[in-house]
Amino acid sequence: MIDKIHQKFNRFIYFLILIALLLSNQSAKVLYAENGKSASFPSDLELLFTKLEACQCSFIRNGSEHSPKEAIEHMRLKLKNSGGRIQTIPNFIQYIATKSSFTGYTYKIRFKNREEIEAAPWLMERAKEMNIYR
Repeated sequence: MIDKIHQKFNRFIYFLILIALLLSNQSAKVLYAENGKSASFPSDLELLFTKLEACQCSFIRNGSEHSPKEAIEHMRLKLKNSGGRIQTIPNFIQYIATKSSFTGYTYKIRFKNREEIEAAPWLMERAKEMNIYR
């Protein structure tokens, strides 16, 4: 009888530990978001990159034309070099996708009709359309 009580007690303790772990994981997600870091940033960024890659456009960086794929590779490198400081789509657009950190030249997008616009507002609009600008 004591063994059965002991087993039930152990199951109860394991259950409480499981609940505590689940709650702490949810709390961590909330705190992560409250500290200016979006828990969904990696997946949101992939959505934004997918939108850029689907664009029938060129990415202008320092006066040179690049494919969307090349632009994404470059932005991934800049993001990696940021040391984890960029954790939201607005910050990504402001600090990574706006201009060259070496020359200060604004990144642009050139469409097939040769119209050029600044990349940051275009990316911001795409992010807002996809409801990931948060």
